[in-house]
Amino acid sequence: MGKMITYKELHDGINYYPTFRKRAIEPVVNRFKDQPQKLIEAGKKLGGAKADFGDSAVTIPAFTRVPLTYVLWIGDKEFGPDGNILFDSTIPDYLPTEDITILCELIAWRLVRL
Repeated sequence: MGKMITYKELHDGINYYPTFRKRAIEPVVNRFKDQPQKLIEAGKKLGGAKADFGDSAVTIPAFTRVPLTYVLWIGDKEFGPDGNILFDSTIPDYLPTEDITILCELIAWRLVRL
């Protein structure tokens, strides 16, 4: 496995990022911003494990070599809550950017529904 990267670092990721953020990141932030521990609890139900990023994070093994790490920052008086999804830098070896988008959205909504 390689280093951790964000969606913007994927091929054409920067161009599609606003839509990706709306579909895959914002639902998670909106659901868990007031209860960040619930993100980890929901992720564990999907086979995930707590990760050491942000204020709360969980790594979910979407596929054998495709872990997705959902990260949440709860914010403060100066900055609002925020989030991101981190990938192993090898993810483009397994999935094209379009498929990564759909996979992240599907898992985000599973987390939200749990």
